[in-house]
This record gives sequence, C-alpha cells and structure tokens, in this order.
Amino acid sequence: MKKMITLTGIDGSGKTVIARTVATLLLKRRLKVKILWIKSLHTLAYLIYCFFRKTWGIEYIVNPRDRVVEHFATQYMEKMGKLWGLVEFISIVPWIFIANILKHMNYTVICDRYLIDFLATVSLRVKNPLWWAKSILGKFLLALQFKVQT
Repeated sequence: MKKMITLTGIDGSGKTVIARTVATLLLKRRLKVKILWIKSLHTLAYLIYCFFRKTWGIEYIVNPRDRVVEHFATQYMEKMGKLWGLVEFISIVPWIFIANILKHMNYTVICDRYLIDFLATVSLRVKNPLWWAKSILGKFLLALQFKVQT
C-alpha cells in the first residue's frame, strides 16, 4: 500500500494527536507506518538558525495566548530573502525523498505538516507573503504537493 497522509493546520489544532491516533490504528491492522514532521528549519536551515541565535540572540514575540515565546521568523532570515528560501529548500529536499522512499517501501507515511506548511512558513520568514507563488522553488514544491496528492 503506497499511501501518504498529510496533515496541515495552525499550531495546537491537533495534527500530532491525529497522526499518532491514525498510526496506532494502522499498526493494529499490521501496516507499516512512519510519521514524519516536515515543515521547515530542518538540517542546514536549523544549523544556520542556531548560529543566528548564538551570535545575535533570540527574538521573542507574544503569541495569541499572551505568552512570550521564541520567534522563529528572525530578522536575519528576512534580510537574506531569496537566499533564505534557497537554504530552506535545500534543507527540505532530503525529507521529501525520505517520505517518498518510505512510501515506495509500502509504508503509509503520515506527514504531520508537509509542503503547504513549509511554503507558508518560508513566506513568513522572508516577509514575502507570495514567496511560494513567485519563486521557482516555491512553484516547484507547490506542484510537487499536488502531484503527491494524486
């Protein structure tokens, strides 16, 4: 069975709970299942983000629940603009391959976030709400998202 289930939604909406529940049900049916979290700040992007934190400090915001939290859309990512989009793209490509390899190994892959979340997050980080629509990388990933769904 070559299946991929992708969950998307705002933080705290229950994606992880749903992913784990579905995985448990599928495992009881003796199916091979793997849950992947594919959003952004993977590999190279994460290492660069850690460098930003160590060098220039952590940026904080007040979230909708009035809690002060670390802000992962830093001013440095915005200044890097298209270059940051490329860093994020390079960082996510291996995860896309892993998801597809697992799928072809007859795993049901449950993605707790996937390409739509990635595109929205990168657009936020580079402060360009249409990054996903205007960049070649964004257009490619959007097309890949819809190819995966079919």
